[in-house]
Amino acid sequence: MRRSYSLTEVAALLGLSTEHIQALSLTLLGGPRDLFTFQEVVLMRTNASRRPARELPAPSAEASYEQACSLEDQNPSEAIDRYLEAVAANPRHADAHVNLGRLLHTGGRLREAEAHYVAALVARPNDATATFNLAVVLEDLGKHDEAITRYQEAIALDPGCVDAYFNIARLYEKKGEKLAAIRHLKDYRRLRGG
Repeated sequence: MRRSYSLTEVAALLGLSTEHIQALSLTLLGGPRDLFTFQEVVLMRTNASRRPARELPAPSAEASYEQACSLEDQNPSEAIDRYLEAVAANPRHADAHVNLGRLLHTGGRLREAEAHYVAALVARPNDATATFNLAVVLEDLGKHDEAITRYQEAIALDPGCVDAYFNIARLYEKKGEKLAAIRHLKDYRRLRGG
C-alpha cells in the first residue's frame, strides 16, 4: 500500500477541489498539507460530504453511480466525473470505486486507480473483483510481489477467478519460481477446462 498521496491525487480521489481538500485538512488534520497518509485520506473521505453551505447540494451517490454506469461506453471522461461525485457523496460506495478504478486504469492513471481499488476494499474487504483489479494495477506499476499477494487473496476470495491463476503463474515465471508457476498454470488450465 502506498505511503502518501498528493493534494491533487486526494482531490481526484474524493471528487473535490483542492481548496475543499485544504479546508478539510485544516478542519480535520489541524493544517494544510501537500501529502496525506492513507488514514488521513480515509478520514477526509468520511467527512467529504460536508460541503460548504454555499455549494449546491450534491446528487445522491446512487444517482451519480447509475448515471456513471450509463455513460461509460459513450463518454468515459464524463463517467469518471459522475463516479467521483458518487464517492464524494458516499466514500464507502465500493462499486463506484471499483468502476472508477477500472476507468482510470484503462486511461493509464494507475496510481489513482490503485487508490480507488484500495478504497473499495476499505468499504468492502472481501471484494474479489476489487482485489483482482488491485493486483493487476500493482503488476502494471511493477510491484510484482504485492501483485502476487493480491492475486493470492483474489483466489482465496474466489477460487474460480481463472485470470488470477494465469497472472500469478506468469509473475512466478518472471521471478524464476518455476514450480509455483507450473502449479498455478495447472490450476488455470483445470479451471478453463483444458
